[in-house]
Amino acid sequence: MKQKQLIEELLKIVGLDQINTNQDDLYDASADRYKKYAKARKVLDVPQPLAIVYPANTEEVRNVLMFCNENKINVIARGGKTATEGGLENWCESSIVIDAEHLDKIIKIDEYNMQATVQAGVRLQDLEDLVRAKGLTTGHSPQSKPVAKLGGLVATRSIGQLSTLYGGIEDMVVGLECVFPNGHVSRIKNVSRRAGGPPKEVKPSLTKTLKISW
Repeated sequence: MKQKQLIEELLKIVGLDQINTNQDDLYDASADRYKKYAKARKVLDVPQPLAIVYPANTEEVRNVLMFCNENKINVIARGGKTATEGGLENWCESSIVIDAEHLDKIIKIDEYNMQATVQAGVRLQDLEDLVRAKGLTTGHSPQSKPVAKLGGLVATRSIGQLSTLYGGIEDMVVGLECVFPNGHVSRIKNVSRRAGGPPKEVKPSLTKTLKISW
């Protein structure tokens, strides 16, 4: 699909201000920091995406993905652009980037249950600053903390300096809403990752030699 035709179709789903075709931005979106040197030298050897799209809600994400799926257009999901593994590298002539920039709302901080509900485009540092003011912490501290976004952290199974204490990002996720390419919206309800129940009773004669996990 040609760029002009693609833009015309996307305008049926999102607004004009939600579509970016600036050539410098498209070049930057062609790869992540894995090819930082090549990008800086302007010698990237991969095609540019045709557009960057900024959905504002789940329904727009769903409609864009369904359109791309039906028309065989490759999709790259992007958060804070801090990736260094090549996951954001474009390899297809017909592709778009879905950027989470407008999905930036911190929906709820539940101090009683120690849970936060946020959108994919929320910066980790912004969330950390907010919960710190309440005497809490996210327990996650990668070097990319000031710019990394929650959607990207979850998608890449992020770890950081505090992960040996609190675990990786996947250990902190209790619920999730995600959209599949065919438009199906999956909502995983808030449940603990592990719930093995109370420990089994151990005979007194064995308590000095057994380690118990639950």
